[in-house]
Amino acid sequence: MPDLASLSFTSRGTGPAVLLLHGQPGGAGVWFRVQPALAGAGVRAIAVDRPGYGRTGGRAVGFARNARLAFELLDTLGVGAVTVVGHSWSGAVALAMALQQPERVRGLVLQGSIGGERSVSVADRILAAPVLGPLAFSAGLRAVAFGLPRERIRRRIAPEFDGLSYDRLETIAAAWSNARTARSVAHEQRSMIAELPVIEAQLARVQSPVVVLVGRQDKRVPPASQRSLAERLPNAELVEVDGGHLLAAEAPETIADAVTRVHHRAG
Repeated sequence: MPDLASLSFTSRGTGPAVLLLHGQPGGAGVWFRVQPALAGAGVRAIAVDRPGYGRTGGRAVGFARNARLAFELLDTLGVGAVTVVGHSWSGAVALAMALQQPERVRGLVLQGSIGGERSVSVADRILAAPVLGPLAFSAGLRAVAFGLPRERIRRRIAPEFDGLSYDRLETIAAAWSNARTARSVAHEQRSMIAELPVIEAQLARVQSPVVVLVGRQDKRVPPASQRSLAERLPNAELVEVDGGHLLAAEAPETIADAVTRVHHRAG
């Protein structure tokens, strides 16, 4: 299990802190368009490689442990209150942070987030299987990694990455196609099956202002599920935009705008 010393992060800008949590697979680099946008808006944008990914490495962990490690990092950085942006799987990490230490969570931006009705699919349960899951995900990741640098294939499977340089696409593909990433995703799938119902049962306790940011063309987490998540959170605002599952790459300004909305509501 990773310790604090191995938790990798990048920080850009000064001002109120915003913590950026990537989905699965992923890493801090997924926010490369969002960090400068936030820094330009007068905030400190902190992006982490979560346990099991990127330079942090180690073993993947569940929602609750991810949340505790995030707070430990913030303690080390001298950050008190924070706005948390959680993408996809990490939307539940952001919610866990708001439940663990609500006084420190200024607000949440949940983009493409799990947590609503039917956000866990049959495919998710298959990927959680102890042996079949890692094998299936490894094969799928390798196929996607093969297609990312190839324009015609990429535009069919991951159009949100259009416009990235070949070198950056190669870096993403290499990170997605290694065996450690497949093991990390499989572990997180099992954690999702076990832990997500606990978080969903406590959604009414999340009192921080929330923006649920939905890409209408999201193929990974159904928009209807994200709308149900917004309905169950007491102080949530639903914002829908044209885009897919990874707005950080596709439309980074929408993330920055959502953070601004949360800060305005938090006062």
